[in-house]
Amino acid sequence: MSKLQEFDVNFNLLVGSIPDSIYQLKNLAELDMNDNLLQGSLSSDIGKLTSLRFLQLSRNRMTGTIPTEIGLLSQLAIANFDRNQFNGSMPQEVCNLRNTQAGLIGSLTCDCLTPSAKFYVECAAPSCCTACFEPSLLVTGDEAVLPDKKKKKKKKKKNRNLLI
Repeated sequence: MSKLQEFDVNFNLLVGSIPDSIYQLKNLAELDMNDNLLQGSLSSDIGKLTSLRFLQLSRNRMTGTIPTEIGLLSQLAIANFDRNQFNGSMPQEVCNLRNTQAGLIGSLTCDCLTPSAKFYVECAAPSCCTACFEPSLLVTGDEAVLPDKKKKKKKKKKNRNLLI
């Protein structure tokens, strides 16, 4: 697994935290774990993934702050943290990657739209973040409910089977 370059497990309903073994994959260029139920904080060991170009953690239950060590990922082109439970500020080290003349980070997203929101990451757009979102994943107990997909009352279907 030391030569693994892409790790894509999006839309798998994974639970728990990101395993520490992920941070040992030195050749990893793409880490796509969006649309799961991942919890816990993002380890500062993320800075060890110096080949990483694509980091997608959107729509999980991640908490804590976004580590400054992401600023060590000089090849990073996409970093999406939106629709989680992160707080604090986007580290200046990450914003510095966005502000380089090479424009390395072309997409940097987080929940930075509403400062009064329970989960909010301070990130100036467009100078640092390319897009700001409202936290849309509401976590209640062991289930995740997307506000735009509220439960609808089921209508009773009429039996339309024909007997011949």
